[in-house]
Amino acid sequence: MSAETPRAFFSYSRLDSEFALKLAKDLRRAGAAVWLDQLDISPGEHWDSAVEKALASFSTMLLVLSPSSVESKNVMDEVSFALEENKLVIPVLYGDCKIPFRLRRLQHIDIRVDYEKGLGELLRTLGVVPKAKSAAVAASPTTSREETPVAGTQTARDAIEKANHERIRQERAEAERRATERSAAEVNESRRTLRPSYLIVVIGLVVALGLWGALRKTTIPSDKNIPVSVHPEGPNLQTPSTGNGLRLDSTAWVTQFLRASEGPDVDRLRTYFDDVVSPYYSMPSARWDVIENDKRNYFLRFPTIHYALVGQPTDATGASGGDVLEFEFEYSTVRNDGQTLKGRSHITMNVTSVDGQWRIAGISERKVTE
Repeated sequence: MSAETPRAFFSYSRLDSEFALKLAKDLRRAGAAVWLDQLDISPGEHWDSAVEKALASFSTMLLVLSPSSVESKNVMDEVSFALEENKLVIPVLYGDCKIPFRLRRLQHIDIRVDYEKGLGELLRTLGVVPKAKSAAVAASPTTSREETPVAGTQTARDAIEKANHERIRQERAEAERRATERSAAEVNESRRTLRPSYLIVVIGLVVALGLWGALRKTTIPSDKNIPVSVHPEGPNLQTPSTGNGLRLDSTAWVTQFLRASEGPDVDRLRTYFDDVVSPYYSMPSARWDVIENDKRNYFLRFPTIHYALVGQPTDATGASGGDVLEFEFEYSTVRNDGQTLKGRSHITMNVTSVDGQWRIAGISERKVTE
């Protein structure tokens, strides 16, 4: 086994232990360096620390996808860690299941229909050239019927397998297209429902100004003339101004958002996010249930989080009528393994008003320093 062979960490559900063990042994026999807890944790070694150490040290994860693994909190925690650390994640589709949203954009290896073909593709992905079977093995009477091509049937079998793979690929592509269309339709519908709220707010402001007299000549005062009361633990802050009827006090609002983002209560973040957020960091779109699960896993992995706003946010009106907020913040987090991470990030937000509350309709992050 060469030193250049990538080392890969196996993440799988306990219910899939037998398959994971078979796949790991086959990969090793072919020359791949893989780590599996069943093979590599010595007697007496602490299981949790051994797994955590292995997960942190390897650059590649082999994720066995099955109905049980996508429901496993431990497996999804390991996936979250690998993605956060920019490790290569290779999903291996073992059983029919609903692939988690964050993994749908990753190219996976389907090992359900043809194990040997999937094994070969996995070895090539790991940079290992599969070892050819010897003539003695090929001629052995113990060789299974599946391993011995039958004249006149191999071409038909290949055609069937190719058709099955193509059908599966098309069905998945169609499902992803429909999901994208549904998300886009829901975003458009939510924006259409906002228009009456904007009208009510504008009418209310006009009436209030009319009570002050000279309605046709009255102008709305600027933000700087309206005092803002900042309540760090209070609700989502807003102040009236020109433009879209409501504008947020960006410094107070961002400060509250960063404080809520320190956890551990995910519910505090609900008032800051729209039902559908496009984009949501590296994802093209995410519903609140996806965001909620992502934040809950993040708070579990980072029990200590501290954010500090750097300077003042910039606040501009976007092309769609909402606000675009940009700001930088310093972070200091302590991972559950005791490692401390520090740095500075730049955030860009698309912010809109929903029922009188400012909500994040899109958010992306760029690391400035680490």
